[in-house]
Amino acid sequence: MCCGRTIKQGGGLSTQSGGREVAARGAEGRARACQAASRAHSQARSGSLHRGHARTRGGGRGRGGGGRGSRSDAGVRREKGFRCDAVDVCERGAIFRGSTRNQAAKDLLATCQAKVPQDYRLFALEDPVPPTDEEVEARLQDARDRALLDKDISDGSPDAPPNELMAAARRPTVIIAVASETRPLQIESKLGLATRLAGLVGTAGSAAAFSAAAGAGNEQLFERLKDGDESAFACVLPIAIGIFAILAVHECAHAVLARRGSVDWSLPVFLPSLSTGSLGASNELNEYAPSRSALFDTAIAGPLAGLALSILFVLIGSALPLDSATAPALPAIAIRSSALGSLLVAIGAPSALSAPPDVSVALHPLVVAGLAGLAINALALLPLGRTDGGRCALSAYGRTLGAGLQGFATLFVGLAALFGGDDLLLFHLLWVFGLQRDPESPCVDEVTDAEGRRPVYALALIVAGLCLLPLAPAAPSTVLPGFPSL
Repeated sequence: MCCGRTIKQGGGLSTQSGGREVAARGAEGRARACQAASRAHSQARSGSLHRGHARTRGGGRGRGGGGRGSRSDAGVRREKGFRCDAVDVCERGAIFRGSTRNQAAKDLLATCQAKVPQDYRLFALEDPVPPTDEEVEARLQDARDRALLDKDISDGSPDAPPNELMAAARRPTVIIAVASETRPLQIESKLGLATRLAGLVGTAGSAAAFSAAAGAGNEQLFERLKDGDESAFACVLPIAIGIFAILAVHECAHAVLARRGSVDWSLPVFLPSLSTGSLGASNELNEYAPSRSALFDTAIAGPLAGLALSILFVLIGSALPLDSATAPALPAIAIRSSALGSLLVAIGAPSALSAPPDVSVALHPLVVAGLAGLAINALALLPLGRTDGGRCALSAYGRTLGAGLQGFATLFVGLAALFGGDDLLLFHLLWVFGLQRDPESPCVDEVTDAEGRRPVYALALIVAGLCLLPLAPAAPSTVLPGFPSL
């Protein structure tokens, strides 16, 4: 393996490789790099960079870092598929910067992992420190020298090939070594089994309350419910059962794809909601996902399966006979709060599209459960925090673009919740900020793209938008009559 020479200069570092000196990172950049290494192994504590950086000369062992990170240096440095130019050593890990020599990240990780001690694990990530202007210009000059660019590129030139500029400005791949016993950040592990049981009981209660509220939309059925008629409760019970069936299919889809992709997926924590009977469930990663593709497949499987079953419930319920005396009913404005849901309901109840907003429309219990399922799974697809949608955005678009998409979605959902008066969106956003706002833990191989996943997630977001956007101007709140907000 070829190693560059690390020289300390005025509080910063510079690396000499191939006779060209490239300006390296100062104290701020090194601190950010160290934080990235620590976040990779604990997501809770950031390591402190040792004063002396590892000096790499002729493949020798780093002398400046000391600590546990330096013990993993030799195995990575001797790997012929990776040219190490510099090493940042942290309290509990190390970042190896260099060139992968066009070797696939997963192959590089496999060969390097076999050469380091078993008490360390390796990650292939994008460099947490962005390239400097000098480094970008040096890469462009190299491209010119190799005749990859036909024209001289200057700042602001309209003729600059965007793909070459993006490639030059892209953060290079780094190998991060951390202690093998480290695990991803897990909020749920701090809450314990009692929280899971409380969430399950709370969701059962909110689903039952949602079912009773749907029955209250039918005056005849409401009177029987007030009198404690058991047959009346049997008329609305299928709504709660349908909601739990959708949640169960959602979680089973997660489990099946997680097992196929070797993703250690935690048990769910169910979240109650009076607006839809449930707000879905929260899952954590017990171990770092092996790749972005595996994480994407696991995250998106649940919402897609839940949406499919919800649509099936609405279609089947619309085709079944309906007894207006015992059927639950929803206000027309609540039905039209979902463009896709209202169009599906119109198959069996065309009056739902033309009825006045405050008029209740009788629906089959399966239709009510399906409408709730559409909202639950559509919310799960939104790119927010460490939800299913947030993991899909990270996996499909990478950490940088995924973070930008999450920021835009957070702003959009926040404005819709505040100015649109949508209690369901507001509750979902508060839950994300409360428990799921931290960045997702990195994948072991976060460099290799999740091929073919971007159009899949784009289509899923379109479907989610159709589920959440109203067919006509909606009321300030989609909560059923007689129930408080949230």
